[in-house]
Amino acid sequence: MALGAKKLGNIRKLTAEMKEEIIRLIAFEVRPRRIAYAVFETPARLLDWGVRGVRPSSTTGGGLTSILETYRPSVLVLRSIKSGGRRDDPRTQELLSAIEAEAKQSAITVAFVSARELEVFFRQHGRATKHQVAEAIGEWFPELASRVPPPRKAWQPEHWRMPLFDAMATAMAYLAEEQVSPDGG
Repeated sequence: MALGAKKLGNIRKLTAEMKEEIIRLIAFEVRPRRIAYAVFETPARLLDWGVRGVRPSSTTGGGLTSILETYRPSVLVLRSIKSGGRRDDPRTQELLSAIEAEAKQSAITVAFVSARELEVFFRQHGRATKHQVAEAIGEWFPELASRVPPPRKAWQPEHWRMPLFDAMATAMAYLAEEQVSPDGG
């Protein structure tokens, strides 16, 4: 059995191990000019995904209010940003704050996953690079396999779809953490 198939089987077991209620989760990957999202339902069912551009003048979270209203998640997962880190951009912080405020106004639990948690989760599965992580996600979710970006050369910019796989990775790391402690304790 392939590593990806084995892991997906483990993730699907979360359904039985977590609370009996259906849990809907949205993970966002926020960048200064675009936001990617992945919508899951308890937890191995991928409902929707996408990448949206955000206008430089926008402070409303890139129109993601409609996604929150459409899917009404119980949990919104974001990647935490280390102060002074390479992702600590004022524009990204502004968008994250707008998204977090909208989620709290809608009574949606906001959870954060650190870069370290992501690294630990994927290294446990033999995936160290962003491309390897994207390939793993393509294996675990065949509907995304054709969307895995090609390997990036050092001189190339990041592929526009890579934030989608970053959002998926954030969700997967969060779900794996929940597997260890389904009651949040």
